Amino acid sequence: MIFLEPHQYQARADEVFGILQEKIKAKLPRAQIEHIGSSAIKGAVSKGDLDLFVGVETKDFPAALETLKSMGFSPKEETLRTEELCMLECFDFDFDVAVQLVDKSSIYVFFLLFRDFLRRNADFVERYNDLKRESAGMDQEKYREKKSEFIEEVLTKARKLPEFETERLFLRGVEASDIPTYQRNFADYEVIQHLSHKVPWPFPENGVRDFLEAVIWPKQGINRWAWALFEKEKRDEVIGIVDLWREGCPENRGFWLAKKHWGKGFMTEAVNPVMDYAFNELGFEKLVFSNAVGNVRSRRVKEKTGARFLEVRPAKFVSPQYTEQEVWELKKEDWKGSGKRK
Repeated sequence: MIFLEPHQYQARADEVFGILQEKIKAKLPRAQIEHIGSSAIKGAVSKGDLDLFVGVETKDFPAALETLKSMGFSPKEETLRTEELCMLECFDFDFDVAVQLVDKSSIYVFFLLFRDFLRRNADFVERYNDLKRESAGMDQEKYREKKSEFIEEVLTKARKLPEFETERLFLRGVEASDIPTYQRNFADYEVIQHLSHKVPWPFPENGVRDFLEAVIWPKQGINRWAWALFEKEKRDEVIGIVDLWREGCPENRGFWLAKKHWGKGFMTEAVNPVMDYAFNELGFEKLVFSNAVGNVRSRRVKEKTGARFLEVRPAKFVSPQYTEQEVWELKKEDWKGSGKRK
């Protein structure tokens, strides 16, 4: 294997990316098209190839694949292919070009996570460069093994959620050790009745573990972010959760709080650093929220944090007394100017 220094390939890779981005955007106007891989990372050594990320909604994936094929991109044989990921090749240039077609709600958005972590951490770029330089002439399989270990290390670090402290609360990514107190405080009809009808009631004995293992942990730090809430001086009991996700349905955020802490303003306090993180670090331009019509406490959190009421829609909740939801929106520029945070 031969590796190129940044000055030997990155300018050309940037040029070709611009050409292909414009070409693909003309055919897939709703797609998220981004430059990924080593050529997208300043100062990175590479074999000189170019990788593109083309992210689409779940429902658009099959049609997007056919569109790319009609444009001359060919699915690559003997690579991982699922209903959420397909790698295609382009043979129009004098170096390797690959397109990763990705369902934006899947775990495969880790391509962006890896790129963004390296962009923020020059020391890891140097480690990646050293790994490649040392691998020149190495057997391909051995190189792939070393590269995979490095990528796993980067993704593990990149997926770790930041910890937040407020005046009274401590927030960190939800962990397995949290399950007992999470289960105890969540499995309360007074709490669950306000949530989507998809939440089972009676709540199963292993409901929290099943939810975390199936829904949260596979995507944690990729396109979902779930923080456990604790009182600052009592960090051995989960008293609530703030959950954020990329693809709205229509909302991008959910939360719950143990009944014994209602009326203290805890949730308004908890969502502040989460929204800062969403807008300033995760790149959200707006967040959509919802609550059952009649859930006054949840409504007040939206009002106190500057969200704008949009509409009422039909919806189903655990409690049959709730039949409609309020939908709210908070834009990045309004959050900055709301006076709540800088």
